[in-house]
Amino acid sequence: MLQQDLNALLKYEIRLDDEMKGAPVEFFSEAGKLFDQRATEASTIYKKILSTPFDFSVNESVVTDNKKLKFAATEKDRVEMWRKKLKYLTLDRFVELQDIRDKNKAKDSFVVKSDAALEAEARQKVTKIMERLFDRYRLKYTNDDKFTIFVNTVTQEMDPYTEFFPPVEKRYFDEQLKGSFFGIGASLQYDEGNIKIASVLSGSPAWKSTSLAFACPSVSART
Repeated sequence: MLQQDLNALLKYEIRLDDEMKGAPVEFFSEAGKLFDQRATEASTIYKKILSTPFDFSVNESVVTDNKKLKFAATEKDRVEMWRKKLKYLTLDRFVELQDIRDKNKAKDSFVVKSDAALEAEARQKVTKIMERLFDRYRLKYTNDDKFTIFVNTVTQEMDPYTEFFPPVEKRYFDEQLKGSFFGIGASLQYDEGNIKIASVLSGSPAWKSTSLAFACPSVSART
C-alpha cells in the first residue's frame, strides 16, 4: 500500500469503536478495497521485474525487517521497494544454486550451468513463490479471513491475551485442547511455493488411501 492509502484511512481512526458497537462497518470495507486494488497492481509489478535478469554486481541494500519498512510515498518508490525485495530473494536462491554447482561439478552426470543460467533459474523459483502468494490473496484470502484479522487486531490492541476465532478455527482449537483430531492424518511440507505430503499417520484416513500411500510410501507418527 502507499502512504496516501494510509492517509485516506485515517478518517476512520476515531470511528472504529463505534463500528465495534454496532455502527455501520465502513473501515473494513474501505481497507479491503484498497488491499485488493494494490494487490492486483503489485501482481503486475513483480511479474515485470522478474522478467529481466538482475545485476548482482551493483552494491545495494534492502530492508527485510517488516517493522522497519515504511509505506511507499510514490508509485516509483513502491516499484523500487519491490525490485530490491525480489532481487534479494533471487540472490539468495542464486547463491544456493551456485553452492550446489560447486559441490557437484566434479561428477560426470552433473550438468554444470553458467551463472546466467543459474540466475534465470533463481528468478523462476522466486516467480513461483510469488504466484503462490498472490493466488492465495486472490482465491483463498476471503473477506472472512480479512475480517478475522481485522477483529483480532482490534481485540489484541485492547487485550494482548484475547483472540477471535472464526467457527472453523475454533473447532480446530477445541480439538487441540481435547487431544482429538478429525483431519486426514497427513503431514504437509511447504517447498518453494509447493505443498507436498511429507508423511502420513499409521491407521489414519490418509494411510488407508491408496493414492496418498503411493504418493508418500513412508509412514510416521506425525499428524
